[in-house]
Amino acid sequence: MSSLDKKFARIRFDGKTKIIERDLLTKEQKRALDSSPYGFLTVDHDPSALPVDAESERKTVQTQTEINVEDSSTGVKPEELETLCEKNQRAQDEVDRQLGAAIRDLKAFYYDVELGKGKKSKEVTETVSLVDQLSRFKVQLGKLATGTFFDSPVTLASKLLNLHKRTVERRMIEGRKDTREKDVKVKEDPKKRVLQLITPQQEKEIFDHVQDCFRTDSNFALSSLLSDLKEKYNFEWERTTLYRLLKAMNLSYKIKTFNPMASSREEIVMWRARYLRDILKYRESGAFITYFDETWIFMGC
Repeated sequence: MSSLDKKFARIRFDGKTKIIERDLLTKEQKRALDSSPYGFLTVDHDPSALPVDAESERKTVQTQTEINVEDSSTGVKPEELETLCEKNQRAQDEVDRQLGAAIRDLKAFYYDVELGKGKKSKEVTETVSLVDQLSRFKVQLGKLATGTFFDSPVTLASKLLNLHKRTVERRMIEGRKDTREKDVKVKEDPKKRVLQLITPQQEKEIFDHVQDCFRTDSNFALSSLLSDLKEKYNFEWERTTLYRLLKAMNLSYKIKTFNPMASSREEIVMWRARYLRDILKYRESGAFITYFDETWIFMGC
């Protein structure tokens, strides 16, 4: 044991390590300190505590226990005897003390759990409520929550509920989202929608008029058809609506591109008559006949 160890002693009181003069310890405390494997003595009270009712004794004890006074015999200050490990332990003890005090001051509040709309299961509601409460604890602890289990409310909730972290996260998502049953609106067929503009009787009138034009080989355009319908049946819609109605009624039309002169020219009529007579003669004689079309007459066919 060095001369410094003979003059000073390390004690641990109220979670703190302190260096005092060895002479302040009792014989039993000295024996316990010498046999301690940790190099310090844990005591219930501080032997160097100051008396509150004796000013003279206070000055005497202060002179004996002042750790900032340099020892004249060794030239070493008592705080320099504290090792780096002890300094770190002292700092950690201070953090633990502050964290413990903060945890003791934690307060749980009753509040409405923020859930998404729709019906939620009991498990989902309880999980969301627990995570929210732990999150409020984290806010109360502030910076002291860093590095502790309060730093991650979801992880802590998974440990408390004995669930996997992903299960807790899935319940949180389900609890926050809107789980109401939504009516899926099927898009209405445009053809059915446009047919609702007219009555079945009006639909029949349009169809019959188009059929009459077809039977009489009367050509018409969309605008002329609209004029006829307005004149005959007091049709109240306009050209675009009529176009959509015809499509909804599965009526189709195309623009005629044939040459009308091909059926009215006299020489063409005579040529066709001669052609038919020749074909009849060849048929009667049993000749092999090959037919070709007449697309050169009807342009666009």
